[in-house]
Amino acid sequence: MKNLGRIFLLGALVALSSPLAAQTVLRTEFQNTQPKFILGSDGKFSGLCLEIAALLEKKGDLRFEYPKEFVPVGRIVQDLGAGNIDAFFGFAKTPQREKDFLFVGELFTTRYQILARKGDPALAIRTIADLKASGISVLVTPGAATANYFANTVGLPTEDAPASVEVALGQLKAGNGRLFGYYDLGNEWFLDKLHFRDSLQALPVVFATDAQWLCVSRALPAAVTVRLGQALEAVKKGPEWAALMKKYFPEN
Repeated sequence: MKNLGRIFLLGALVALSSPLAAQTVLRTEFQNTQPKFILGSDGKFSGLCLEIAALLEKKGDLRFEYPKEFVPVGRIVQDLGAGNIDAFFGFAKTPQREKDFLFVGELFTTRYQILARKGDPALAIRTIADLKASGISVLVTPGAATANYFANTVGLPTEDAPASVEVALGQLKAGNGRLFGYYDLGNEWFLDKLHFRDSLQALPVVFATDAQWLCVSRALPAAVTVRLGQALEAVKKGPEWAALMKKYFPEN
């Protein structure tokens, strides 16, 4: 009986030390898109997507491994498609992305938005048709989904702005360009951060919305993908999720 007890104890110890019992670590990367991902002056990251990740970590034996710096969006797409990372928070769907990786669950929805300097006659434009007829070029961040939307979906003339939204808005305020197109989530956050609400204003034109998704690599084990999706659904039903969405989308 003593030997049998030792065998059961040894088996339990082996099970506890096995990969199945260990916490699942999911590698991810951060795109330079505030407030989804915010890099503080202390070198630490925060933001909407990190707060979502923290809620998911509370729901199960999952932990996210974070990078130490921002990664260009093109490389994130490549890394996720190749299985060099396991998950990413906040991609919009495109036909190619749906081929390259899996969309596990919707996180939040953003709306496309165009800003102009206060007093610009463009603020009187109220429809997409009138905006297109005006011929005014829209500054966009190169490589972003917003750039593709305004140029190809809406059909507006566009020009590349600096990759940094903060720099782009600074140039717009200074008179370099008349319009800047991005997501409402990012625009509104930067207007507050930069104290630009007295200088810049959104056009009253209603543009499309875009769902932002939690995505995973196709190389991730199916069981882990299912657990992650279940954890997300559970989190979205709780009061912490409602409070988080109200924090970042106060007008919704």
